[in-house]
This record gives sequence, structure tokens and C-alpha cells, in this order.
Amino acid sequence: MGATKDPLPAPDRPEEGRAPEEHREDMRPQPAHPVCDLCGGAVEERHCKIVCLNCGYQRDCSDP
Repeated sequence: MGATKDPLPAPDRPEEGRAPEEHREDMRPQPAHPVCDLCGGAVEERHCKIVCLNCGYQRDCSDP
């Protein structure tokens, strides 16, 4: 018999095959309220849009 290969991570548990630094990134605490991508200010959610109350930046639900 030949040497066996390590099994691939199970699709329902992708974290097993990831590097430790990627796992730590997922563990970062999320802010209690959404914040602006540009200035970090408070934002207001309006249906499909997010509008910064500080700088006016807008993001639409179709934005990546």
C-alpha cells in the first residue's frame, strides 16, 4: 500500500483548512451599529441605501 494523503477539509467546515491569521480576522468584534466606510461616522440605513450622517457618503445594496 502507498502513503495516504491528508483529507481535504469538509465543505461544511471551511475554517479547518484556513490559515490562523484568517481565522483571527473573522474573530474581530463587529461594531454594534454600522459605521461609514470613509470617515467611521454613524450611518443611517434607508431601505437599500446606507447614508453617512457625518460626511454624506452613500452606499447602495448593489455595491460590493
